Amino acid sequence: MFKRIVCAKLSVLILALHMPFFAFASEDSGSVELSEDSVESLYVLAKVWGFLKYHHPSVIAGCREWDSELLELMPEVLELPASKAKERIYHWVRQLNSVDNTEGCSTNGGASASPRTRSWLTDKQFLGARLSEELVSHANVSEKISRQHYVVAQPGVGNAVFNNEGDYSSSSSIDWELRLLGLFRFWNIVEYWAPYRELIGNDFDKALIEFIPLFYDAEAPAMYENALMRLAARIEDGHTNVWSLVQSARPPMGEAISPFAIRFIGDTPTVWRTLPFDEQALHEGESLGLKVGDEILAVDNVAVEQLVARWAPYYGVSNEVSLRLQIAQRLLRGAEGAYEITVSRGGSRVDVTDYRLPYTKVDWRPAFSHDLAGEAVQFLEGGIPYLKPSALEAEQLTSVIEAAIEYGGLIIDLRGYPKSFIVFSLGQHLVDKPTPFARFTVPDISTPGTYRWTDPLILNPVKPTIRGGVAILVDETTMSQAEYTAMAFRVAERAAVIGSQTAGADGNVSQITFPGGHSAAISGIGVFYPDKSPTQQVGIRPDIEVRLSLEAILQGVDPVLDAAIKYVQLNRAID
Repeated sequence: MFKRIVCAKLSVLILALHMPFFAFASEDSGSVELSEDSVESLYVLAKVWGFLKYHHPSVIAGCREWDSELLELMPEVLELPASKAKERIYHWVRQLNSVDNTEGCSTNGGASASPRTRSWLTDKQFLGARLSEELVSHANVSEKISRQHYVVAQPGVGNAVFNNEGDYSSSSSIDWELRLLGLFRFWNIVEYWAPYRELIGNDFDKALIEFIPLFYDAEAPAMYENALMRLAARIEDGHTNVWSLVQSARPPMGEAISPFAIRFIGDTPTVWRTLPFDEQALHEGESLGLKVGDEILAVDNVAVEQLVARWAPYYGVSNEVSLRLQIAQRLLRGAEGAYEITVSRGGSRVDVTDYRLPYTKVDWRPAFSHDLAGEAVQFLEGGIPYLKPSALEAEQLTSVIEAAIEYGGLIIDLRGYPKSFIVFSLGQHLVDKPTPFARFTVPDISTPGTYRWTDPLILNPVKPTIRGGVAILVDETTMSQAEYTAMAFRVAERAAVIGSQTAGADGNVSQITFPGGHSAAISGIGVFYPDKSPTQQVGIRPDIEVRLSLEAILQGVDPVLDAAIKYVQLNRAID
């Protein structure tokens, strides 16, 4: 639970630091400081602007320059007391209704607000009586929306696609108005179009209040990037990252890395294996201080627990195992050259000097998957066919099916991201009758903030059929398409998921742009088992739980694979 604890403490710290004034005036924000009153005014504006974006007839018809409306109104609202700011927002909404805004446009009426959004609309103390009544009038229109200017459903899948959004990538500077525009856009997209919004809870509403001063004051590019990374991480969705900034703005910083793969054993990062590297990158007299099996206690005299607490708010993950994985992959990053590290080795505390090498001198790819090295299709003891989807080419699948039928079983190692989509092409040979394996929730464009269930996804049998044991290997590297693949294959009659909890981030991604040319993604559809039990944050729970141990690392064995071999041998189909 340490990520949630860190975030909770961070939230308290932010509020404590920013009251009664939330931020100092930035160079591009003039002389206006953000008081608590100012933040409340902008918070109300953000929610009203977002609600109207997806509910007001002239906006959903594309007849208003909606970003421009916000950019023009923000400076005025900022300088008003909260009560007067709400009055100004009310008159702005009234003006939208009093002018013929839809001439030449095809309008679709409004939409009923979902239960998620209705409570704040009727809160007259929060909005003021007149503004509340005006917004409720849009929420109560019975005619549903047939299309949205800013949102369409992805054909064939159904996740929201956010078209007609300006990215402002050519702007020479990102002033405070544009930064807040990006924040308001992102927050409202998550509020209305994220299938896992409810998992964030009320904390997401508080996040808008907390991030307004952070974005307002982020006049330097590094501050803006910092705010973007923390905002994305707040969603607790492994798909939600500002991917363009992951390498440059996510701690630890530095362009060099020690050539070791790290994995957490419990709460302790442990040296798992040595990565291939150019030995000539080490200067004369230098030697790597780390050894396989070392349990890392501190880096450059900072305890691992402190590093995790410091870095966690910048990592977009769905659960703790994924947080540990991603921090492990970056733990030894930093400036090129020598650094100090404290480890537990054989039960003794040891201080060693290690060396970071340029990324170009280290083959870091083996650290990002935990499946077997080598070919996509291998044969293990006794001829057990082993399939590694992370390296599989689609044309290799026929030979895999033939080998699995001949042996009477199959190992499928999903401890890495699949190279090819094989859910149906392989899954149809694992069942002998139509078998549901998943179902989705997709956004209802006609009623912003609501999702509808799809029919179950089904594997329809195609001969020849693979009989016998099917072992599906998973761990923290199993994410998104790999998790979906595991869901499909585990419906085989004698299939077993073996390993440990997965990353818990599934569903087609939807992209969101920010001013400055940055973009983030969110899970765009909800992915559930046929009985509607969840996968998000939970991940794929194994049928047979097997975890890596320090003893296994020191012995150079793979206990998950060993368990899979035993399972397939015991469940082999022999004609």
